[in-house]
Amino acid sequence: MGLSVRRKDGVLRVETSQLALTLQLDTLAFGLSWPAHGVQMRGARPRVLFDRGSLEAHAPVLDGHGDIRSRLGIGTRIHARARTHSPLDFILEIDVGDDWPGIVIGLSIENRGDRPQPLRTIEPFYFTRDGGGELRLPGDPRDLRLFRLGYQSWSPADYVPLSVRDARPRNERVQTVHWGPFTPLPADDLHVSDFATTIGTPHASGLVLGFLTHLSWLTHISVRHAGTRIDEIRSVCATEDLAIAPRTRFEAERLWVALDPPDGSGMAGWADRAGKEMQAPVPARGQPGWCSWYQYFTDVTAEDVRRNLRDLRDLDTGISTFQIDDGYQPAVGDWLEPSAGFPDGIAPLAAEIRREGFKPGLWVAPFLASRDSRLVERHPDWLLRDALGQAIVGVSNPAWPGRVCHVLDPTHPEARDWLAELAHALAGMGFEMLKLDFLYAGALPGRRHDPTVPSARAYRAGLRSLRDAVPFLLGCGAPLGPSIGMVEAMRIGPDTAPYWHSKQSDRSFGIRASPGVENSLRNTLARAALHQRLWINDPDCVLLRDTDTALTETEVCTLAAVNALSGGLFTLSDEIAHLGPQRRALLRRLLPTLDRSGETPAPAEGTPDRMWCRFPDGSALALAVNFARTARAVSIDPSDLGFEDAVHIWDVWGQRDMGLRKGPVEIDGVPSHGSLLLRISPADGRARLVGSTLHIGAGSIEASRIKAHDDGTVSVKLALPGQQRGRVAVLTPAGRAFGIHVSFSDEVEFGLEGVEEVIRIPDA
Repeated sequence: MGLSVRRKDGVLRVETSQLALTLQLDTLAFGLSWPAHGVQMRGARPRVLFDRGSLEAHAPVLDGHGDIRSRLGIGTRIHARARTHSPLDFILEIDVGDDWPGIVIGLSIENRGDRPQPLRTIEPFYFTRDGGGELRLPGDPRDLRLFRLGYQSWSPADYVPLSVRDARPRNERVQTVHWGPFTPLPADDLHVSDFATTIGTPHASGLVLGFLTHLSWLTHISVRHAGTRIDEIRSVCATEDLAIAPRTRFEAERLWVALDPPDGSGMAGWADRAGKEMQAPVPARGQPGWCSWYQYFTDVTAEDVRRNLRDLRDLDTGISTFQIDDGYQPAVGDWLEPSAGFPDGIAPLAAEIRREGFKPGLWVAPFLASRDSRLVERHPDWLLRDALGQAIVGVSNPAWPGRVCHVLDPTHPEARDWLAELAHALAGMGFEMLKLDFLYAGALPGRRHDPTVPSARAYRAGLRSLRDAVPFLLGCGAPLGPSIGMVEAMRIGPDTAPYWHSKQSDRSFGIRASPGVENSLRNTLARAALHQRLWINDPDCVLLRDTDTALTETEVCTLAAVNALSGGLFTLSDEIAHLGPQRRALLRRLLPTLDRSGETPAPAEGTPDRMWCRFPDGSALALAVNFARTARAVSIDPSDLGFEDAVHIWDVWGQRDMGLRKGPVEIDGVPSHGSLLLRISPADGRARLVGSTLHIGAGSIEASRIKAHDDGTVSVKLALPGQQRGRVAVLTPAGRAFGIHVSFSDEVEFGLEGVEEVIRIPDA
């Protein structure tokens, strides 16, 4: 079926192979249905809010349609213009393609009058049952839930049942840091997600709503409900009471409204399209690194850096980036001046890092400045201020001199020039990566030098000043939507820590955003769909130490596994000399990185606890985390990954071959905070490496070549950096499995010639 557009009695009707769309040309109300999935909605419409009420369209002016070709593909654009009971006109554009699972809504508001018109919000999609709207979603309405994406890197992300009141920041300080400045707090009848969300029941089709562009306005989606009934859905561009000048327009961010399939892949579909619209620099490969933060925090010294640099060089693990974190500067904002622990500054260290064969990286919080800094002393006019003229506090951190940090105004031209000069100065020293932290500060509202610039646009202007000088930017503490296209990598969870969880910190925060491995892992799983679509995900550092830590061996392995399967950045943050033999062996098993994107199936409730990682040869790694406080049985069903026939199973943590299996694989007694990690290989008559103790991939990447020959023999070439010793399992085309002990350096090649017993490959 092709795409068809018909107009009759003031209604445009569009039908494609996947959906049906109707548009009332007088009110611009529209309906959407996906007949094959039982999802139907009608009565949504655009609207604007201002201080005296709301406006909706009521009289058509013109309409039409035509073919388009965009970053999203080939489609048709429906366009319509309608009057309101004011000098404002609505201009609506809806893009739809025959093979698209949804539509893109573009909305502009034009002021035909002679006076400026201030607006509070523009809402391309406003649905309310009070206005005659109807919404049908399959599944038990008692199980309805919303996916909460979260505002910035550290904000919690998970599935929240509508029947449960969502968590709220406990105080204004937490709200300033972790919550969108225009995002409403949840209530008994209100759930909210920043930038994008899915709405539906587990394992059934639902809706995806997500803004594809984030150029000017901060955005959110809210759902108001009464028990099991959704009464209102709003997609909001917060226009901050800015005024549309006469004869000009405000453009809303473009909105994606689509089907969320039963497998929960709707967020991945939104991220893919948002990345294309915002020209995200993907796909890309992040390089493994070392970071000083979680070992030394702000007490790091130049000697700490040099000592670990030498030890990391001697360890020869394949780590390539070496990052100096917070502590090298005397005060936040005075980035080019030395602290007491770095008497010669950071430039000589950058040169030493390069000489040792690593890429230098550096931590910077570009939009913050300590009230005791020279920057604030010299340039108080660069600061963002409140309505009373007081400098806004971006964060209060007892670990920093002066504690209180103010916020630079990204619209001040001298502040922007200073940011660009800073980036060029650091690049001139040799730094090739900048970790930009506490970035939410750049989007905080306030009295700006240019009062006509909204928060998202101001934030992007500030980042753009840093963009050109340094080849790799890592965002952290960053508002997700406006960062798309501006950074190569993005932290997607709270800080990790050398402990699993802090109940006290979570209680003081009110939300799951406090540092700790558990909160970090939950976000890594929940936001996996963003990886290689919007940026490279940064799951934060792996902590492998066996001293100065409260993490158990089990918890360290779970942290390592989730990090590895996520496919995101790998960063170690331990004193190299303090890694014991077992932890050094685990480090070798984690490198090189898998360089695959992990998938997280939508859970029945709460945070995802599973992740799959697929490989080109048809095999996969499957992970299930036990977040419970007690040991329990954990199972993985290969059919969830699409394996219907018998498969070969290797237990990664148990380091054992479990042979051919069909149906769920269950391991009893998986420890609290532990994980089940399986390598799954199809038994399809191909010669395969089906298991390995050399790498966490368990055979996924160790074989650079494996070949079955016409005479029935099999040859294998293993290639991994450094000294290697362990065991691999090879499956022949005849279905026979051989366990082989290997010891080699960098690479080794051997053949199987019908041997009956285990063979041993000598040291190369």
